[in-house]
Amino acid sequence: MTALEGVAGAGKTTSLAAIREAAERDGYKVEGFAPTSRAAQKLSEAGIESSTLQQHLTRSEEPQDGQKRLHVLDESSLASTKQMNQFLHRLHEQDRVVLVGTRGSMKPSKPESHISSYKKPESRLRGSTKSCGRKTRR
Repeated sequence: MTALEGVAGAGKTTSLAAIREAAERDGYKVEGFAPTSRAAQKLSEAGIESSTLQQHLTRSEEPQDGQKRLHVLDESSLASTKQMNQFLHRLHEQDRVVLVGTRGSMKPSKPESHISSYKKPESRLRGSTKSCGRKTRR
């Protein structure tokens, strides 16, 4: 498993096209997946046959036929934990994975941070917050 991360416009798609060419020369079938159809379409620009991750997960599992596969998962930070678990459990021994992401697209958070934010009383908020598209002072 390898990760490719960069800011928007850094050349990730161009890099993926070169990775695809090299992998195909080495006998790999290259398949692309993304959490959204828009991201899957963008992945297709690198010449990688692509679909959404959910479409891949709902298809019946391919039998282990000895074919080497390189799976490219674009916008991997948008995939849910459940999707990633299902995706990884479908891999065969000879499969390889490239996880692709945009630096800073999503900030990592602790699972408990969402829960604790609901426990905080509103009186602790300072400054302005957005509510239904308009600013309100607290």
